[in-house]
Amino acid sequence: GITLATAWYKSLEEALKGFDEKLKDAEAVLGDDQFFGGDHVGIEDVALFPWVDRMVMIPPLYNKVLESPTLSQWMERMSSIPSIGQAKANVDDMKVIFKNGKHGKPGLIRPIRDLTTETAA
Repeated sequence: GITLATAWYKSLEEALKGFDEKLKDAEAVLGDDQFFGGDHVGIEDVALFPWVDRMVMIPPLYNKVLESPTLSQWMERMSSIPSIGQAKANVDDMKVIFKNGKHGKPGLIRPIRDLTTETAA
């Protein structure tokens, strides 16, 4: 029978098949601009960044992003914006969120009030 591990790797293979093409599309859209919104951060950048950033949990995909000079530089620019950089994924936190979610627990590690207190300080 198909095990969970087999299903995971088949899903990953499928994801990787079209991923290179999607990366090329993203590189073409970004082109020589600093951001997907042009010279300034736009809604496109703010919406896309968390998805790309959280790919860190799927190394084969995330590594492909980092191998792209255009996209890795975009990631660096986005990360350098204080409000966005503070929200960047922490791998250890993400592992806890995934583990908790798997066991039906809430995904938050710390109450939101703790996070807002930290960023206000």
